[in-house]
Amino acid sequence: PVCVFALQAVYGDFLFILLVGVMSTRFCFYAPNLLSDLDTRSGGIFMQQNKTKTLVTCGMLIALASILSIFPKIDGIWPNGGSITFCSMLPIIIISYLYGLKWGFMSSFAFALIQLFTGIKGIAGMDALTTFLVILIDYIIAFTILGIGGIFRGKFNNPAKELAAGSALAIFLRFVSHFASGYLLYSSYAEWFFTQEGFTLGNNIFASLGDGTALYVLYSVMYNGSYLLPELVITTIVAYIIGKQKFFKDLMK
Repeated sequence: PVCVFALQAVYGDFLFILLVGVMSTRFCFYAPNLLSDLDTRSGGIFMQQNKTKTLVTCGMLIALASILSIFPKIDGIWPNGGSITFCSMLPIIIISYLYGLKWGFMSSFAFALIQLFTGIKGIAGMDALTTFLVILIDYIIAFTILGIGGIFRGKFNNPAKELAAGSALAIFLRFVSHFASGYLLYSSYAEWFFTQEGFTLGNNIFASLGDGTALYVLYSVMYNGSYLLPELVITTIVAYIIGKQKFFKDLMK
């Protein structure tokens, strides 16, 4: 880990994500090959070429998703992590839609590792167990769940609607993961969140609910929804537009 973060400091985020992207992608896609039983004696060469093409495409889309997660984006507003990007999750969802859930989840796991190495924040002062849970819930689970984005392929006989629905579901499930983390691990920030100077509505909510479960739930919903709801809307719209394009339908063949 020390070497990884040293590379980030020296080369910057852009080159760093390319390096980590290559390493993560090679690991996630090479490991399953150890368990596969590819018959090279009867059509296996073609299958291997097809798998290589899929692997290359997935690697390129993971790199694109990683770049979009860094810029352009709106961040700096959420002290414990969070940002609004321009469809950074969509390339991962497209992988799942084009190549199936297996490839989708392997790609999203690689993407989760990249997000962990490049974007982790809000863990200063936490004990080891809490830090582990933040990594697990806010990064590994939250981003790996994006691999479900292709689940609706063939369900509506309409690629645009299927891709849009898969995008909405995937991002909603990511929200659920962050919500759980916010409620379980960051509830101590709820009082601060609602009592900030100038936040009249928040002060009224705190006065009404007091410090307790209801406040923690509302805090996590508002905090995580404030960046993931815009992301969900933007990504769903763009996914629908892409799904209607001829080039995307050609990729499905």
